[in-house]
Amino acid sequence: MEIELVKKYGRKDLNEGTLVNLTDGGDGILNCKRSEETKRKLSLKKIGEKNPQWGKKQSEETKKKRNESLTGQKRNEETKIKQSLSSVKSGQAKEVDVFTYETNDYVGRYYAISEACRQLGFHHLNGKATQVAKGKRNHVQGYVFKYVA
Repeated sequence: MEIELVKKYGRKDLNEGTLVNLTDGGDGILNCKRSEETKRKLSLKKIGEKNPQWGKKQSEETKKKRNESLTGQKRNEETKIKQSLSSVKSGQAKEVDVFTYETNDYVGRYYAISEACRQLGFHHLNGKATQVAKGKRNHVQGYVFKYVA
């Protein structure tokens, strides 16, 4: 489609139209499939100080705009799971064991508190579950959370 539009409106550098494109279009990598090794190498190129945003601070105005643009958006379950797994891979999330409060029965092990809460049916209480795991609360919704050492 890009190629057709460039032909229709013409390139300025060739004195054929108004577009400032330097190519005829269609140069992208549509539906490109990268190997896991290539993905890993690309990821390593942007970790820590190699990241172009390293050490840069966002202005309060930028933070406010981003916050406003995200307010009210609903993430689907697949996205929530992907983000949760991402935090596990990066080391931000911790595995957690879950027990019932009354009988101390073992419920199961989850790769993150957010996943445990989602599976138990109360995803809006992640903060309270974290407080339980840190020993600041006794239980939440009848469950006890303990970080795996």
